[in-house]
Amino acid sequence: MIRKKLINNQDKNNNLQQKRITKDDLLQVAKLVKIKLSDDEVGYYIKELESVLSWINTISQVDTENIIPMSHGGISHTLPLRQDIINDGNIKDTVLSNSPKQEQDFFVVPKVIE
Repeated sequence: MIRKKLINNQDKNNNLQQKRITKDDLLQVAKLVKIKLSDDEVGYYIKELESVLSWINTISQVDTENIIPMSHGGISHTLPLRQDIINDGNIKDTVLSNSPKQEQDFFVVPKVIE
């Protein structure tokens, strides 16, 4: 909602104008996320949100026209493929060894419901 207001306030250079967050804006957001804010918290969060939006405004002005998009920072994420083989992980004995009491291939636990 706040970001949408900022996008609607673009100037001639297509840079985002810095918009002040009002108390009403913050209280509307707080209402939507179902939190109550004290007057001190309202003042604190207005300053914090304006700081974040100022940072967004700064990075929005960076010219990325000739920059090739990347998704993983140049790291190849080609994963090796293997056959889908269904098995029990071959760890039954290891898992059962952690149980204080066992019978056949099952954990034995105290009866909970009479």
